[in-house]
Formats: sequence, C-alpha cells, structure tokens
Amino acid sequence: MSVKSLYAIANERISFDRAMAWAGAASAGTRERGVKVTCPSCGEAGALRVYPDHGWCFAEQEYFSPVGLLARAWNMDEEPAAIRALGKIGYVPVGYAHLWEDARREPEPALDDLATALRLYCGRACPDWASRQYDEAVSGAMARCLGLLHAVRTEEDCRKWLAVSKTVMGRVLSQV
Repeated sequence: MSVKSLYAIANERISFDRAMAWAGAASAGTRERGVKVTCPSCGEAGALRVYPDHGWCFAEQEYFSPVGLLARAWNMDEEPAAIRALGKIGYVPVGYAHLWEDARREPEPALDDLATALRLYCGRACPDWASRQYDEAVSGAMARCLGLLHAVRTEEDCRKWLAVSKTVMGRVLSQV
C-alpha cells in the first residue's frame, strides 16, 4: 500500500479555481475546455488557461497544479504550500506525526553490503585470498570485524567501520 504525499492529496482536494482565489487572482470559473485569464505568475493577460484541476500558462509555457500555483503565489516550496492549503480546508492527515518520524529517520545501513565490501577488499589485497581466508588468524580477525557490524547505525559509522576493518584485515593479511 503506497501512502499518498500531502502534495498529491492537496492537488486532489483543492480545485484550481479555489487555488486561483487563494492566490489572489480573478478567475472566470472553469469549464472542460478551459477559460483564459490573467496569469498570477507572470501577469500576462489571457495567458493562463484554467481547467478544473490545473492551469497552463502559454506565456511561460508552464503547467500549474493547484499546489504549484499556490507555492508560486505564496513564495514557498510545494510541500509547505500543500500543508498550508490542506489546513485552509481543515484537512488533518491521519498519522501525520508518525509519517514525520519516518521521514526524519535515517535509513538502515546495508550491513550485508558492508560485509561484502570488506570481503572484496580482502580479495583484492591478498592474491591467495581464496585459501588464506580460512587461516585461523585471518578468519578470527574477519569474525571480530563482522561481529562489530551490529553497532553500525549511521553513514559515518559505515565509513568508520569499513576503514578500520580494512586496516585490521590489511595488517593480518600482511603478517600471516
């Protein structure tokens, strides 16, 4: 199940005519084939053709969704404009706080990919890696490095773990 963005929800729930009014532009209403009005973005008379769900400015050669028009008129990015517009119609997203927390959370590190990166490094650093990986000292060092992967949480941790693990394995491979 995909979650719709607030931008998409606002574009569905707010008519272009209503967005024109909120943008402070006079609209002659809408009809299926469109109505030409002065564009609130460029100010060109008759340049904006207004449809029920969007507008097209022939002077700027630009498509406007309701949120796109409001973002331009309110001088803000589209996501904050969508939130403001939805607030004006009383829309409260379900689980908004939960969605915000999910958006702020850093992605989980790909620990398997880090382990693979270390093994690939060892294969490049040691010409006989296929047999040396089974030496007690080499496999022990590898196990200790891989055992620390559970502590890797951030992008910086990934870089640090890989750099230190490469150093450790490089030393072990040069000694054995």
